Amino acid sequence: MASGLIGNEVPRKGLRVRVPCPPLVVVRRNLRVFAPSREILILPNRQPPEVGPLATQQEACPMNRDIEQPAIEAVVKDYLDGMIYGQPNLLETAMHPLCMQAGHFNGVYEFFNRDEFIDSLAEVEKLAPGAHYNFKIVSVDMTGDVAVVKVKDDCLGTSFTDYLTLIKHDGRWQIVMKAFFDHANSTD
Repeated sequence: MASGLIGNEVPRKGLRVRVPCPPLVVVRRNLRVFAPSREILILPNRQPPEVGPLATQQEACPMNRDIEQPAIEAVVKDYLDGMIYGQPNLLETAMHPLCMQAGHFNGVYEFFNRDEFIDSLAEVEKLAPGAHYNFKIVSVDMTGDVAVVKVKDDCLGTSFTDYLTLIKHDGRWQIVMKAFFDHANSTD
């Protein structure tokens, strides 16, 4: 049994365990974990699941898109404002401490962690806070507590397409990975 899970035994049915966002089905050794809802039922492999077809991830771990999407977009805006206006505190909040980013900038392959990225912006010309800049959130794809945002923005003398992966943990969304494309300086 995975550590940290608390459950109670249910006679002849297995073990019921409450988890925030369970996997849908995982088969390991002689156990089958089936998650028709937020409560998972661990059964011996020889028993069939108690319910019909698998639930979708959204059903298994419901997130209210009307609430979550604005929260995700607010993190993206904090990230952009932090980068463009030179406000490292916004970047530190928007990006997880272990966040990694990669892409080609001015023809050079860059691979930074969050703090290296913030440090690299120290010498860059910034806009005055509140000044207009161009950006567009092209798409937000969300499954459970994971989201991928495609955003186009103009900064650092070029146009970028960023792919930001966010995870909601402890009640807040943060960017955990970033891959970017530098349009003006690409060799394509």
